Amino acid sequence: MAINLGGDAGRVTMQSVNQAVNTRLNAHERDLRSRLEALSARGDGAVSTSDLLIVQQEMQSWVVMIDLQSTVVKQVADSLKGVIQKAS
Repeated sequence: MAINLGGDAGRVTMQSVNQAVNTRLNAHERDLRSRLEALSARGDGAVSTSDLLIVQQEMQSWVVMIDLQSTVVKQVADSLKGVIQKAS
């Protein structure tokens, strides 16, 4: 699960950080949605414990990615604020 923060000409910006993490977050969300749609499409209502554990794991992974995005964006913003304060 590599996250590329290359940005414009190798610069790390708020936009590049948010976009990189958001790309992975969207992939997790697509995987989770397709898993839930597959379970729903079976239509028989018979969901095994294994199916539930897989959905739970994917849901936790998605929640962790949301938390990661929030944390990374906040840390970058705080770092940039510190740089601006020291520069002025």
